[in-house]
Amino acid sequence: MPFLARDTWPGIAALIIVAGAAVIAYRGMRFEDTGIDARLGCFRPVRMVNVFEADLAIGRSLIQQAASWSARHDDYAVVVDKSAYTLFVYKGGDTVAVFPVELGRDPVDPKDREGDGRTPEGFYRIVARKDRGQTIFYRAFLIDYPTAQDRAAGRTGGAIEIHGSGSGIRPREGWFSPPPRQVGTNWTAGCVGLHDAHVDSLFGFSAGVRHIGIGTPVSIVYAGSLPDSLYRIVAAPTKRGPVSFLVSCREAA
Repeated sequence: MPFLARDTWPGIAALIIVAGAAVIAYRGMRFEDTGIDARLGCFRPVRMVNVFEADLAIGRSLIQQAASWSARHDDYAVVVDKSAYTLFVYKGGDTVAVFPVELGRDPVDPKDREGDGRTPEGFYRIVARKDRGQTIFYRAFLIDYPTAQDRAAGRTGGAIEIHGSGSGIRPREGWFSPPPRQVGTNWTAGCVGLHDAHVDSLFGFSAGVRHIGIGTPVSIVYAGSLPDSLYRIVAAPTKRGPVSFLVSCREAA
């Protein structure tokens, strides 16, 4: 096979550079700030989310409950929207930070029993902060699932945390450490997983009189934070979903 003429090399090199730039741009659109939401620096999903009308109403009520508590107390509150794969931090009733999250291996349904791999939905409180060495998942906030309401409904399980070592980071080495994971994989046993740097940011909000810590409200909802245009109201027996996208956000300036 004859060698390519020397005068064709610059054109081939330019094509390689353009292709590489396109790949980088695509990856960046998924995992870096895109500026679509200028205030929060958050890349929003464009896929429609199937949702039951009751789920949407409950989700928006729980989000409002956390935001109103934050406004009344001029303190922090946390909201996790499962179908948006996003954790919101409220302070004084306003959103001050947003972070992408990863969920349990069943990211759609609410937790019902121990071992089902689902993330619970409801209004919770942080009951413990776990720093380095107190959890295999870098740092963590433990919530009070199951609450009395959960137990009355027959829900079981526990040890639900907002913790680190997500987004592909290999957890701390040890006998009980899980294997490394791919970015954007729903890998937890029902907890809310974040990148270690984002957990550090949450711990950073823990300084001072107003902080994220024991007693901080945490509303976990299936849906409710996105515009109406991204929801498709469905009826049983249609399954709610899909939630296969991962938003990418950065801490608000």
